[in-house]
Amino acid sequence: AVWDWPTVLVMQKSLILMTLIWTTVAVSSAAGWACSGLHAGDPGFNDKREHQASRSLQQELVLGNLFISYDLFLKEFNGTNSIADYERSLLRISERYNLQIPVTAIDVLYKKRGRVLDERMSLRVSRLTEQASKKANFLNNTFYETLEELEEASNDFLLGARLEIAIVDQIRKLNVKAPHQKSSNGGGFRYLLNHTRYMVFLRALRCSRAFNK
Repeated sequence: AVWDWPTVLVMQKSLILMTLIWTTVAVSSAAGWACSGLHAGDPGFNDKREHQASRSLQQELVLGNLFISYDLFLKEFNGTNSIADYERSLLRISERYNLQIPVTAIDVLYKKRGRVLDERMSLRVSRLTEQASKKANFLNNTFYETLEELEEASNDFLLGARLEIAIVDQIRKLNVKAPHQKSSNGGGFRYLLNHTRYMVFLRALRCSRAFNK
């Protein structure tokens, strides 16, 4: 099967709709987007801290002051190669779009990470790449489930940055030689990976703001 440009546009509209649905679910249910689990800064939040963070997250989502569009994201995070690249992009968008990202949220980028957690992230990115390839080739897949797992893991900018760098590396490989899928479907595969980058960024942004109040 070959993806023409209208097909890619339809997929874009579908994924944008899914983004809006997930955001609505996040507002109505703290459990859906609770910022826990793999948080690099403090993996042992108690229930009170978790509840306060979730309430703060919901309030900011309702106010609508954390939104940055997909197109703006791709423009500002163009070819992220390193933590330093990611930091520069964060500082730029914080000032340019008045996001007021806390300094403490950005400082977490340089905290050390455990080897087990890094390996877990690598496995998830590999699985995401595999499922995106299957979806782009119209095969049975669990792309959306895998995407949701990555979102749930992106609880701060350190985790978000590592995932961003890993996914950009996969896109870079696709631009040189598509090892994971047919070249005729490269446009759809690339879009799925870019969409994942965007969703991971939104999650890290919101959780970082919630936990740094």
